[in-house]
Amino acid sequence: MPLKRRRPKRIEDHPPLPHEPRPVERERWERHRDEMLASERPGRRPEEWWAYEAPIPWPGYDNETVALYRANLLRKDELAELMAGWKEQAEKAKTIGFYTIGPGRILTGKEAEEAWRRWACIPDELFRD
Repeated sequence: MPLKRRRPKRIEDHPPLPHEPRPVERERWERHRDEMLASERPGRRPEEWWAYEAPIPWPGYDNETVALYRANLLRKDELAELMAGWKEQAEKAKTIGFYTIGPGRILTGKEAEEAWRRWACIPDELFRD
């Protein structure tokens, strides 16, 4: 029985590799959209989503999760995972004696809590007791 030769796959047949220039072409995004979205952490979207589908402008990496939350663009499972993490970090920042390192100094009290909330990307309107 003759052996079949496999034809090599083209780059377009695969989701983008980490070293490839981004965003990839719209056609390739549409072909691999679900896989690319699934590979992102909760509260994050690939560059292609921001370029081709986002109803809001990209707010920058540090504000991406909060912007998606405020625009009601997070999936239910994603929101549940983020809320649990945000709550845990907000409670940690409220413990007695909590401190964190700021630029060139140690932060304590409300200043430390605010710095920690910013670091954890907790929306301002959540977990304010």
